Amino acid sequence: MRKLRVLFILAALAVMMLPCALMPVLPSTIGAENRLPAEWPSLFREGRLNLSFPIQYESWLQDHISHRSICISLFSRMMQAIGASSEPQVLLGQDGWLYFRETLNDYTCEAPLSDDGIARLALLLETADDGLRRSGSSLILAIAPNKASIYPQFMNPAYPRGEISSGNADRLRRTVHVPWVPLFTLLSERSDEGVYFRKDTHWNGLGARIAANAILKEIQSQTGVDLSLPDTHADYLVRTDWPADLARMLNPYSSAVEPQQYYADSGAFTYQGRFR
Repeated sequence: MRKLRVLFILAALAVMMLPCALMPVLPSTIGAENRLPAEWPSLFREGRLNLSFPIQYESWLQDHISHRSICISLFSRMMQAIGASSEPQVLLGQDGWLYFRETLNDYTCEAPLSDDGIARLALLLETADDGLRRSGSSLILAIAPNKASIYPQFMNPAYPRGEISSGNADRLRRTVHVPWVPLFTLLSERSDEGVYFRKDTHWNGLGARIAANAILKEIQSQTGVDLSLPDTHADYLVRTDWPADLARMLNPYSSAVEPQQYYADSGAFTYQGRFR
């Protein structure tokens, strides 16, 4: 039994040391991660001993250790297998849905803007509208809903949904006196067709087309100018090629892609001025 314990300890140490031992032969980089890798730290800085050397060295080691991508991928899968997220900014929903944590307060209606904050925001928008109207234009307000507002049924049940009327968007809508595009309602009405990506923060091609149609329709109503409105029921092709940002936040080395709609008339417009 003692020999088995010793062998187990030696094997565990070998597994832990292997990535470091392979660094000279199989170096690794942060690759897919959208940042610069940590640089090799200096033992001395400005003529003095660098007391931050241990922390900086740890950061360098984490960015350059061999088989980094494999370790990150395995860790992410292990965490998801036990129902936990390896990335604090990503919430695991139900049926494979992912949500962005920064939108959580909008969903639960926690830490809302104060009444004074809503009033000041409404005043700011109305002041901008007044200035635009004096120059022959006007303001149209279109707030893009967070995915959880349109698909609450797939949200993590650990986070109960707050009252919609208590949300910042609905409170602002009741306070501000400028033209309002009801994107929350329009997207919710078509949610069964799929208007957001499951593993991405954005609305998909159909969601974008519904929003564009509603915004242009409001512009047409306000200006009287006849505009070409995108058909929200037009035929489209589906290609599974959209890189899922939330899935790649969980695992930067993931190749996860989502189905995306491609419309034949998507290029039937021109840009005024430069486009980037």
